Amino acid sequence: MQDIAAALPRHEPASGLFGGGLCDHLLFHACYSSCFDDDGAARLAERTLSGVLERLDSRVPSVALFGGLAGAGWVFAHVLEADEEDAWGSRIDFVLADFLNRRPSPLQYDLVSGLVGMGVYALERRPHGSSEAMLATLLSELEQLGERTREGTKWHTAPVWLPEHERRVAPGGYENLGLAHGIPGIIGLLARMVVAGVAVERSRVLLEQAVEWLLAQKRPDWAGNCFAAWMAVDVEQEARLAWCYGDPGVALALYSAAGALRRRDWRDEAIAIIMRAAARPEQTAGVVDAGLCHGAVGLAHVFNRFFQATGARALRDAAQRWLHVGVNMRREGRGIAGFETYSPAPSDEGAMPHPTAGRDASSWRPDSSLLSGAVGIGLSLMAAISDDVPTWDRVMLMDVPADF
Repeated sequence: MQDIAAALPRHEPASGLFGGGLCDHLLFHACYSSCFDDDGAARLAERTLSGVLERLDSRVPSVALFGGLAGAGWVFAHVLEADEEDAWGSRIDFVLADFLNRRPSPLQYDLVSGLVGMGVYALERRPHGSSEAMLATLLSELEQLGERTREGTKWHTAPVWLPEHERRVAPGGYENLGLAHGIPGIIGLLARMVVAGVAVERSRVLLEQAVEWLLAQKRPDWAGNCFAAWMAVDVEQEARLAWCYGDPGVALALYSAAGALRRRDWRDEAIAIIMRAAARPEQTAGVVDAGLCHGAVGLAHVFNRFFQATGARALRDAAQRWLHVGVNMRREGRGIAGFETYSPAPSDEGAMPHPTAGRDASSWRPDSSLLSGAVGIGLSLMAAISDDVPTWDRVMLMDVPADF
């Protein structure tokens, strides 16, 4: 952690605001300052904030939660004092509301880049500004985009949103079962809207229908994940064990839904899924690097979250095991504080990597981001050693309710 804190100021972040950019650094420095009462980290946070505000004065390329304006707004809502946050939050609200009013077609609904991510921002900002109105608009959009079937309500990912290598396999698009880009993200948002008291009856109905559909896709007695990464006509993509795709992300969404509606049956299903994931051998998990999105430390954080909620020793043991795996991936003198991210091209974060993944030195790169790099690793390490409940992971829908 200390090495990451020292290395970040020397690393130029990516061009996006959040999802590799300066806002990731701002979130880390603010959390590090709070966790360790570190004045140097507080000063770094102030300088980083100045850099973020300078970039906001120029054209922002997207409204995404990761990489765009919603992400910057989420970090502001999380770390700034109320008056300063409200000034910038009001400007961000205006841009996001204008985007929703223009309603580009087709709309992207996911957590990372679409409607769900905007909802996560609005929940973090709530009750300030136009967050309530934004959440109501987002709920209406999700209702319109959803397709009611005999199994429940699902949302289709249009081919325009797919990378080329996936369009070749699924030219008509697919149903996405990953938390980062798919229907579990909708479930996670709707659960939090119910808890927050946002259009409770409508949110509840849509949540029940979405969970009904998701559970109908569970594969019995499958050797890998219970849930595919995505499904198209006559094809399913197998997932690695990860937050972004696979059973850990599905379990997070399902457990949040169970807590929101006090559904013991969903709670038991979520725990069964995460316990099965905890027992999965490292050799079959498809984990290559250490990051939050689809790496070892990310798994450790998810298992730790579930252990804190349930007290199950198997989840504690899995968290410790995967944390050990992630820390041992550190290589002195490489990347950022010894951590690098495996990033072959074309990237498919949900798919199981090839058995030879990780052997090609040219596919490894320094990465300071929250999702896959040093910021996320550092924040997870802080959460592992601190008695304080983390709050930064709300942006990834990783926070789970206490057992009930």
